[in-house]
Amino acid sequence: MWYVVKFVFSKEAGNAAIKHPMFMAKMATLLKDIKAELPYHASVNGKGGGYMVVYIDGASQIPTIAEPLSLWLGATVEFLPVKPGMLPRELAKDGPSIRAAIQRWGWQPPLAFVPPEQQGATR
Repeated sequence: MWYVVKFVFSKEAGNAAIKHPMFMAKMATLLKDIKAELPYHASVNGKGGGYMVVYIDGASQIPTIAEPLSLWLGATVEFLPVKPGMLPRELAKDGPSIRAAIQRWGWQPPLAFVPPEQQGATR
């Protein structure tokens, strides 16, 4: 299953890691080892961090990804599952089922909020 991995580390931990002369080599090795796709460094809630997309066959692979980030950068790591149909190469496959759902269920405007005191009142 595909996951977006979000990792966040403190400014202090990030600055210390980046100053190490082997930082880029270690990061490249980590990304290669975990087969990260689309890795991005980003500010996450005002702290250092990033996002990457990974494919995980089972839960036993999670420590392989999370522990290096946690031990090396002191990062907190979050795994966000991605519906396969949301990836561009998979989205085309979902077209017929989406069209069938629209045909069967149609489009209806969202239900409007009615305050409790007006529920049951005629308009």
